[in-house]
Amino acid sequence: MLVDFLQLIYLAFILGFGFLVLYLRRKAEGSKSFYKFVLILSGVALSTIIGGELDLFIINNLANLLLITLAFELSMRITPENIKHHKPFNIMIIMLILNILIIGILAASLLEINALQAIILAIVLTAVEYFMVDELRQEGDLANPLIILFTFSLIYFIGLKSDIINKTLEFIQYIMIGLGVGVFVSIITFKLLKPNKITWIHELMLISMAYLTYLSTEYLNGFGLLAIMIFGVMFGNSYVRKKSDMNTFSPFIYKSLEIFIFMMVGFIIASSIDTVLLWNALVIFIAYLLIRLIVISITYKKYSIQNKLLLTLAPKGIVFASALLVFSSKNLLVNDLNIVMLYILLISLLASWVMELFEEERIKRMDNFFNIVQNIRYGRKKNLKNPNIKVPLHNNDMRE
Repeated sequence: MLVDFLQLIYLAFILGFGFLVLYLRRKAEGSKSFYKFVLILSGVALSTIIGGELDLFIINNLANLLLITLAFELSMRITPENIKHHKPFNIMIIMLILNILIIGILAASLLEINALQAIILAIVLTAVEYFMVDELRQEGDLANPLIILFTFSLIYFIGLKSDIINKTLEFIQYIMIGLGVGVFVSIITFKLLKPNKITWIHELMLISMAYLTYLSTEYLNGFGLLAIMIFGVMFGNSYVRKKSDMNTFSPFIYKSLEIFIFMMVGFIIASSIDTVLLWNALVIFIAYLLIRLIVISITYKKYSIQNKLLLTLAPKGIVFASALLVFSSKNLLVNDLNIVMLYILLISLLASWVMELFEEERIKRMDNFFNIVQNIRYGRKKNLKNPNIKVPLHNNDMRE
């Protein structure tokens, strides 16, 4: 009993440390990408202090819990309004195909792993974080939940031990059970919820229903994540959700989820730097960026090169990190691939942070320029008695 209590204290300490990092980031008005980078490094640092104290069973279950919550959260955002945007959907499909063909082959040859594990890396690389611009939000709302679905369905299919016909039949059964349970739970939930404003109590009930949906589906040998996503999609498009204008969970729930995922990634994959794997990760990431830049340039032809780079450098975020957390905690992939994915995540966040700095500097310069123009336009009439006196183009409030 005392051991279990200590485990809870360790988890609370990790979460509290993460909220301290979040508080400092908000006070400093820092970059979101760099904040997530710091969370991972904080997890690495904490692993050296309490790494041997956390029970592996608790870590595995925590990874499952975080993935379930994230899957339900993301699936609520799949709506007809998102699907009607053709460009983000086309980018997702093209990137998925090209990543499998190019990144899959590249990763298999560089890391000397089997093709299926390389394909899993290629699929997860298609996910994007979308806090930067609307185009990324439209792409992420479609891509991220589907990436989770594709990845873990492929992992299940790989793990089946039988001939191809029996594997296919068993996989179809696996999918159908998940689909049926998801629809069944959705109908029951809508009956229980009244079409009023959804409070935090309703949010806790929805999360609890998502967990029960996953557990009952897995007990029936079905696809638990699919059941959760069916539940999330049906709820996200229901009268109950639209009446309440609920598009996501409360900030506390989502931020807690984000902190746990990024810190636990650093916590369980803490290792010394392997320069060979680091270079391999860099090569794979550069190849991915070139593919994405070409696709973005073709899709958004009229955008400036800076905007194309902004869309290209969309960081690998919470979906990539949650998949990596589950892979590592359950030993689903070889350890070298997990470490390479961690390096890719860190490199991606750093690259996005640099891009954010350039974007903030550009916006600051534009604001200063418009302030100067406004001062020239309105200052002459109000302040100048002699029209021959020139207005200074800068003052103490307009320095970059």
